[in-house]
Amino acid sequence: MISFRTHAFPAAVAAAFCLGFAACQSTAPVPHGKGVEQHGLAKLIEKNPVDVAVAPIQNLAGKDVPVKELRECFQKGLVTRRYSPLAIAYVDRNTTEAGYKPGSSKEQAVLEIKVESFDTSVWKTRNAITARIQVRMVDAENGEELWSGRIDQRYEFGTSLEALPTETSRMHKACDTITNELLAALPARNPEVPGAH
Repeated sequence: MISFRTHAFPAAVAAAFCLGFAACQSTAPVPHGKGVEQHGLAKLIEKNPVDVAVAPIQNLAGKDVPVKELRECFQKGLVTRRYSPLAIAYVDRNTTEAGYKPGSSKEQAVLEIKVESFDTSVWKTRNAITARIQVRMVDAENGEELWSGRIDQRYEFGTSLEALPTETSRMHKACDTITNELLAALPARNPEVPGAH
């Protein structure tokens, strides 16, 4: 029978705990939004717009793109970054066949969204989507780009969607995850600085 009644055992346990703790600290999670390629932070921070119109999505990826859900999720995501997105129905009333013209809804900036690809070929079997999406925040006054962000990656949802009751709710959750990842790189509006006029 092996006896553990020695003074070395507590020391060994403590050493193992410290090594394990150090190993956990060295493998920190990837920061939210780190996979976003972005440009123009300074311009957006300087402009600091308040009211933002989310323009209709430019869909270059075909019929399987959930454009309604993506646009709604981008609108909701702007709120978490302290912007005030205009109602989508209001923006749509000011959209023509030629598209949305910045400033048509008296906003200070426009979020333009372009879906370049949206691969759902393994969505039903693997709960995975590969998306390539670009967003631009442009000045509504002169059309100047204030900020842009782009993702091109595969999202694996695993079992996280299994509790959701419908296909619509599952896809909405996926869109919410993708848009939040992209907007995590968007500089939050500073409420203490006067917005653009």
